[in-house]
Parts: sequence; C-alpha cells; structure tokens
Amino acid sequence: MSGSDITPRAIRDVLAPFGALRPQFPFDWTGKVTLHPSLTRFYEDVGPHGEDGLHGSDGLTIPTTGNPFEIAPLARLGNGRLAAAGMAWAVSAWRNGGTSGWSWPTKRGDPFILDQTSGAVLHAQHGEGSWKPEPMFADVFVTALILGTIGAVHEGGGEKVYKEGLEARPEWQAASRTRLAPTLGAIKADTVASRLGW
Repeated sequence: MSGSDITPRAIRDVLAPFGALRPQFPFDWTGKVTLHPSLTRFYEDVGPHGEDGLHGSDGLTIPTTGNPFEIAPLARLGNGRLAAAGMAWAVSAWRNGGTSGWSWPTKRGDPFILDQTSGAVLHAQHGEGSWKPEPMFADVFVTALILGTIGAVHEGGGEKVYKEGLEARPEWQAASRTRLAPTLGAIKADTVASRLGW
C-alpha cells in the first residue's frame, strides 16, 4: 500500500495522541538540501509538530518496545536532540549505489531512511556489523500510519505489553499484527512487527 491509498486524515487520527499536528510548509525548512516531495506533502498534510517548548516544538514521540519512535517538526529536521548522538534528522552518510537518503523518522539506534530517489522508506538495525538498510515501506505516509498504529497498540496495553525485559507478550505481538494487517497484509505485517520488536 502506498501513501496515495491512505488519507492524511487517517494518519492524523492515528498520530494525534502522540503530539500536536499542524500544517508546516517548505519555508519552515531551513536546511540546505532540497526536501523530497513526499516529505513536503507529509508536513503540509499531516504536520507532526508536537508541543511548543523552550527551544521550539518538540515533535512526536511514539511509544514502542524499547526506545520510542520520534518524528521531528519540519523546522527541526537536521537539528533535533538526536543530532549530538549522531542519529540526527540530517542527511545521512548512507549511500546505496550513489543514492542518498534521509534518516527519517528514527528509533534511537535503528534509523528509518527516506530514499531521496524513490521516496521509499528503508530500515537499518544496529548490531549487525555494518548498516544494511532494507526496504520497509512504500513512502513516508505508510511509515507514519504504521508507527502510529504500533504506538496505539503499545498505549492500549501499557505495562501489560511486556514480559521479562522489554519483550512483548505473545498476545500483544498478535494484537500488533492484527492491527497492521489491514494496511500491510498478513505476511508483511508479521515481517514488520518482528523487525520492530513486536
């Protein structure tokens, strides 16, 4: 499923519990690299913004097993709080056949990478020796819907989601797959849930 099959309203409904949403436009972007058109549309139509704080808006924080997913507001792409840790929203050093990508959004340690050529979203996991980003979602709209859906499952279970450590209980693993399947199909839902710790 691509973002063209998903309405901005559906994504906004899923993301709303995790922070304020408001349209953001290209003039909010202060970076030196041209934004991918899908990212521009995403910030205009969905608008992850978060709450205003001392240093501007803080973006969305979406709970999941382990570290949360974070989506920065447009004005803070490239200078978010993860910049110091080297996992910023800035253009990543990742190259794949000469194609550059963005680290967007991120789960601290495991970045999602927006391919600047295709608009697809790839995912890389730490602890595998070298970064090997693999295609995961068709575009940023599908990515946001899936991450928001996982966040909703996590919020629905709270602490009951976990058994020992940060591993999800089997019934919550099943719940995540059930919620993801209408968007991804059963097989892809299982693959995505497993890769993301569910």
